[in-house]
Amino acid sequence: DLSHLNLSAADLSLTRLKGTLFDHSNLKGARLDGAYIMESRFNNSDLRRASFRNVEIEDSNFSYADLSYSEFQDLKITGSDFTAAQFFKTRLFRSDFTALNMHNSRWTEAGLYESRMTNVDFTGADLSFTHFVKASFDNVNFFFSDLSRADLSRATFKEIILKDALLYLTNLKWIKIGEEKRDVLAEFCRNLTTA
Repeated sequence: DLSHLNLSAADLSLTRLKGTLFDHSNLKGARLDGAYIMESRFNNSDLRRASFRNVEIEDSNFSYADLSYSEFQDLKITGSDFTAAQFFKTRLFRSDFTALNMHNSRWTEAGLYESRMTNVDFTGADLSFTHFVKASFDNVNFFFSDLSRADLSRATFKEIILKDALLYLTNLKWIKIGEEKRDVLAEFCRNLTTA
């Protein structure tokens, strides 16, 4: 149990964190490069400017954590909860997200570069001004999300939900929605009309 501790600038690289508690801890500027995180909790923790390179995260909880200005690269996250987490100006490169809860999370001005999202729920998330460069979305829920002024150019979409999403000045140039078939295009357009 490492809750409520000041671990700012700690070097936790190559550590194995299983069942570890970091609730309300200060991990500002911490390095978690090469770490394996499983069944751990970072609720309300301060992870601003933290480094997550070549990290694998499974079944962990980051609810209300602040990950602003952090950097993620070659990351793999599965089955984790990021409810109301902050990702303001966070940069994510070539990362893989599977089965995540991102309800009401804040991604304003974040950048996701060549990242893949599968079974991710962004209900109520603020994704305004976010750059999704060559990102891939498969079975992603954007219900009631704010995607205004987001850059989704060159993104790939498969089975997404845009009901009640805000798409004000959203860049949808050169997106890929699957095979060039009439029913695929009709389904995507039907989805857009719910936004």
